[in-house]
This record gives sequence, structure tokens and C-alpha cells, in this order.
Amino acid sequence: MLRWIELNTQREDLIIIVGDFNTLPFSATYNHVIDNGYVSAYYTHNSCEPLKTFHNKMEAPHKDTDDDGTFDYILYKYPFLIHLKN
Repeated sequence: MLRWIELNTQREDLIIIVGDFNTLPFSATYNHVIDNGYVSAYYTHNSCEPLKTFHNKMEAPHKDTDDDGTFDYILYKYPFLIHLKN
């Protein structure tokens, strides 16, 4: 995925990736994305990832029954962005 994004964007483009990555914070997959210059929006604002983004315990006929965890991310990459803290 990252390779395709890099081939189809300009260096100065703001790139935002959002979704369910099915991976925990600081896993090999998460670290690969971060090591390629992407930043977690939640981590930037809170200095940590959330404790969980799944499961809100909603009842639904075909709900996922996996354990709670942080699997969903908003990641961005922008070479000219200055990171500001509150």
C-alpha cells in the first residue's frame, strides 16, 4: 500500500490514511508505516495511542467478536507540516 501511495503522489502532497489496520500499536506493521514517515494523529495530540478503538459492545447480527484493542488509525504524512503541541 505505501509503495502505491508513494508512486501516485507528489513529495509535497498531504497524504492521509485512515482505517482498520488490524494491527496493534507498535507492532511490526504499525512501526513500518511510522518508519516510512507517517504520523498517527491521535498519538501526536495525546502522546499515546488510545487504549482501544474496538469494541463498543454494540449488538448486531453479524458483529465482530474479536478482543478489544486499538486497530483503527488516522495517519498522515506531510513534509512541510510543523507539529504543534497544546
